[in-house]
Amino acid sequence: MVPLQSLLDELVGYISLISILLGVGVFATLCWSPFLLSGRFRQLFERLPPFESFSLTYGVVGVGAAVPYLLGLAASLAVADTGRALFTVVVVVSAGYLVAIPLVGAVVLPRVGVDWDSTGYGLSTWALLLAGAIWYTALFAVPLTVISIVYSL
Repeated sequence: MVPLQSLLDELVGYISLISILLGVGVFATLCWSPFLLSGRFRQLFERLPPFESFSLTYGVVGVGAAVPYLLGLAASLAVADTGRALFTVVVVVSAGYLVAIPLVGAVVLPRVGVDWDSTGYGLSTWALLLAGAIWYTALFAVPLTVISIVYSL
């Protein structure tokens, strides 16, 4: 009976983890959805592989982008100085997003064959990508920074 109980506990743990990841990711994806009013972002998600389906790609990217923050939160909860560790995670992941999202969208994707911007990847595209990155980052950085301050008290 003990191995079965242990297996069930582990299964419940995995289901809980997946539910949290999906729930937070779906919430962030919904909060980021006003950016889809831009036709360029809709084109981006329509042309991204492997699905080449707007809604499926948008959901996978939106939920997947939440994973680094959530894994950082989980890792920081495992250390002694949780507040400082969580703040470090927020700073590092946020800086990475603010640099990587515009670079990937305007430089990397076109070079690997995902040509999604009909305007030619000009300054307005960079500004749009940066604005989207700032908003998505703020969805996680603000609450996690508040949590890190509370843990530091």
